Amino acid sequence: GKKPRLAVNIFRDITPTINEQMRLRQILDNLPTLVGVLTTDGILTEANKVALDIAGLKRAEVIGKPFDPTYWWAYSAEVQAPLRDAIAAAAKGELIRYDVVVRTGDNQYATIDFMISPLRDESGAIIALIPAAIDITQRKKMERDREYLNRLLSQEQARLKILLGNLPSAVWESKPEGQGQFTPTFVSEYSEALFGYSAQDWVNEPDLLLKVLHPDDRERVNQELTNPPEDSRIIQYRIITKGGEVKDVETRSKRIRDAATGQYTLVGTTSDISPSIDSCSPST
Repeated sequence: GKKPRLAVNIFRDITPTINEQMRLRQILDNLPTLVGVLTTDGILTEANKVALDIAGLKRAEVIGKPFDPTYWWAYSAEVQAPLRDAIAAAAKGELIRYDVVVRTGDNQYATIDFMISPLRDESGAIIALIPAAIDITQRKKMERDREYLNRLLSQEQARLKILLGNLPSAVWESKPEGQGQFTPTFVSEYSEALFGYSAQDWVNEPDLLLKVLHPDDRERVNQELTNPPEDSRIIQYRIITKGGEVKDVETRSKRIRDAATGQYTLVGTTSDISPSIDSCSPST
């Protein structure tokens, strides 16, 4: 008869390996970023919960499949091509990073800061690729909103500059500097036609007003301007222009209180009233 054969069964406890895989999966699923694992030829072997949930996907829909045709990327060949290039570059050892828009639902998209890097073993050989991303949709929206508001602000500033430049008055704003003193923060371009000094001269020389005031009016005007009431005030006085001409001017000012800081800003206009003064003067 036949001799019985010896059969040897070897059992290995793989519980530690399974536990380790479960622990790694738990870590990945609790990361606040989109993370996955690819083979070096671009097959998705792992995707964390955040990456799946952002598009409402199940693991079976994407795991074991090429990465570039998956739901996130398949909406556009224009995003798939750079992804394939990034996978090929990462497989050669490069770290690739760029912003890209991925699909997250029907007519729904998210902008992500995407990165793909090689994973090496102890010998330095590339054994896998790690794609990772952060959802920056809100940040990008804020940047677009800020750019839009900046464009609007620039347009309004240019429009305001044109309007102020065509007014027959110098428009100005001053901020308090303590002890009743105010420093100019804005002066319209008409100031050069009126005083002979440019708008920048007024900003660079806070005490320029005292310099142009007629000596006989200096004390009175300085006292009135440094202690203005909160309602409007009208002051008439004389100035001596940069060219030495004496002019009669009228300043209309108002002190405005900032409700948030409690500080006051002085705003006003200064106009040349010499022609009207001259017409009212008796002929000699």
